Amino acid sequence: MFVLNVLGFFELQRLRTMLHRERIEENSYRRCVEPMLTAERDRALLKTVRKLRDHEKDLMSDVEGWEVGTWFGQPYFKKANDREYFNLMTKDDFYAFSKPSHARSEIFYRDMMVL
Repeated sequence: MFVLNVLGFFELQRLRTMLHRERIEENSYRRCVEPMLTAERDRALLKTVRKLRDHEKDLMSDVEGWEVGTWFGQPYFKKANDREYFNLMTKDDFYAFSKPSHARSEIFYRDMMVL
């Protein structure tokens, strides 16, 4: 009985080591792919914002004095310095015309993907 316990212990240690190596490999794969996936999501976000801006331009073309990309004269995007731009559009503004359940799931997913 003692021999079986000792052999089982060593087998358990071997399996733990193997699982640990697999986990390290899987995490390194995720870390390598994550910047590409984040860049693609950002690209999709910018395409959607561009589409919304074009839609606003078509929709508000009849209103005099309306500037596209502003909210009553204040721009959506504020230039902080030469390299950085801060978005004044909130998550609720971005998902205003989508289903609430879809918006909640997207906001949750984006918040979870922040490094």
